[in-house]
Amino acid sequence: MTIPQSIEAQRALLKELTENVSDPAIKSAISRILSSRASLEEKLSAIIGLTNDQDPQPTVKDKTLKAVSDNDNMDDDNNKDANPHQEILPASYADDPKEPETSGSASNEPMKQEEGDNNTTAEIPEMVGLREIRKNRKKLKRTIEEAGMLQFFFDDLWKIIPFQKNTGLIDSKFLYLHMRCSPLHVDVYSVSLQKRTLLPLNEFLRQLLSKGWVFLTKTEYNVFSLLRELTESVMAIDFLHLNYQDRDLADSLGKIEQNFLALRSVCQDLNDFSAAIRKAFQNMPELPGSISSTLTLVQRVLSYNILNPSLEQFILAANIVKYRRFLELSDLMEETAGTVISTNEYDAPDHIQTEIRRYLKETESRLSTLVKRRDVLQSKEQGKNLKQNEYEDLAFFYSYGDDLLQQAQDLLDPKKRGLQNTNTTGGNFQRDKSLAIVFTLRFIQRFVQTTRTLLTGTLPLSSGVQRIFSKDLFGYYFEKIDENLSALAACLKEHPHFSVDQLTATRAVPLEDLTDMQKKILAGFDGVLQPLLMIHGLLQKIIQKHVPPPPSVKPGPITIRQTTGETLSIPFSQEFIDQRDVLMGKTVSEALFSLQDILTQFLMILQPETSNIRNLDLEEIEREIFALAKLIKRIGTKEYFQTIRKKYRLSV
Repeated sequence: MTIPQSIEAQRALLKELTENVSDPAIKSAISRILSSRASLEEKLSAIIGLTNDQDPQPTVKDKTLKAVSDNDNMDDDNNKDANPHQEILPASYADDPKEPETSGSASNEPMKQEEGDNNTTAEIPEMVGLREIRKNRKKLKRTIEEAGMLQFFFDDLWKIIPFQKNTGLIDSKFLYLHMRCSPLHVDVYSVSLQKRTLLPLNEFLRQLLSKGWVFLTKTEYNVFSLLRELTESVMAIDFLHLNYQDRDLADSLGKIEQNFLALRSVCQDLNDFSAAIRKAFQNMPELPGSISSTLTLVQRVLSYNILNPSLEQFILAANIVKYRRFLELSDLMEETAGTVISTNEYDAPDHIQTEIRRYLKETESRLSTLVKRRDVLQSKEQGKNLKQNEYEDLAFFYSYGDDLLQQAQDLLDPKKRGLQNTNTTGGNFQRDKSLAIVFTLRFIQRFVQTTRTLLTGTLPLSSGVQRIFSKDLFGYYFEKIDENLSALAACLKEHPHFSVDQLTATRAVPLEDLTDMQKKILAGFDGVLQPLLMIHGLLQKIIQKHVPPPPSVKPGPITIRQTTGETLSIPFSQEFIDQRDVLMGKTVSEALFSLQDILTQFLMILQPETSNIRNLDLEEIEREIFALAKLIKRIGTKEYFQTIRKKYRLSV
């Protein structure tokens, strides 16, 4: 019903409305309205609202139809804006209109495994994907009906008045409410909240989320991710220029409201943040602020009354005005909305998802190497002979040959370049591995030619020629090999069939009982095997300490000093090698894992009694496998972990 413009028409309408009222309660309310100091138009508006409340209440059927209609409208809205945060979702979620069969296939999972290794997802209960999480957050706010004038006047108004006095965020013009934001309130939200709280908190969250997935659980990370979405949405609000006279102001706060409700639904006790914040500073001491100051910032954002008025009070005030009801935070939340925080994958931007996939791929590669070593050691413990396929990496690497007698002469001739001569004629791994001198010379020639560039020089990669390690990190050991190899090569002419068994037997003889020739042979072997052991140990240390760098950081060549720290980052670890040899087509990370494994297999043949050859004893290897499996379980999706567990026969 519209209110006429002229005073005479307004008076006539007022008379008509007041004469036709039969309900005593409404009559009493009209008397109070008429005796108030409000203008004629305001009185008329209030009485129209009261008389409209006399309409019959909807039946159960009417309510059901309305609920269905509201749900349909919600679905339409979701379809129009199914993914308002597309930039922070993995690409496969952003473009695919359907929910993926498994949430892990779209985000925190490395490249697809070989066919036949993936038949485990049927055993896993269906997980809620990130896209479904977004939908659930949109459904988190309960559908609220606007209170009628009678309910408002006799019930809600008297509850709103204390809230109004406490916060000062609501003003009333007779029976009509609207938001009020005084200069003091603007100062609280623009300075105390945005500038002094959200600005430093957002910087903390930015740095934490860039690499916090390395140590945070998925739930911890995703709560911080949601908190950052909230801080950014609040930072985007200009509190000074909001239209506080608009009764529908709550509609413009939808993003803030959605994130705030989601956070409070999973963090009822704000002290829940303290353990995660403590973990963050323990693992990233470079983070700005401190544990206590950061926890205080979080509490200032999410608590009801640390700031006065607080963000929660602002959200409540906007909804009280819109629905003309007294509301608490629990009144806004729909209990059946579903999961709003993923526990199966990291809710991170695409570039971080890529880093997670790379990290998992590298971790799996390391796990694969350890599983191979475990199997070899278990077979030795059980007295089984090693089979050909248990030296498959070494055999492939060794698959070349040359004239060893000619090579020995070249090595002894100072005018020739020795190891640079690559006159290959075809080697035989199975035949040579029992011949200690022949096998060692051929292997070292191949090893030096293949790895010197990678470990001491510049390497052609897919992005160009790059240096991975400082020259002096491995350079000293290659120099020792160059110096000592000629002594071993000199023994080849006199003892071309000197076997591994003879080498083992010679090592068992006391030094004083050795012949001069035996001493010469042992010295030749020690001169080249010791540098190889040192290279092997250094590679192992680098691989164990490697963590992917943040996306914005380009690590330089690894130095000796870096290897003494707790962690380091291998530069260009996922770049492909463009060198025309057995490393071609591998990434830098894959090449280092492969070289470590090849050295392990070689040293186990030539010097099996040395504990360093096996890296760790069987028990320690199994402990490290267990630790890597737990790491994959924490970082990867449940589906991916089940695939890994089946593929490598893990008992975790």
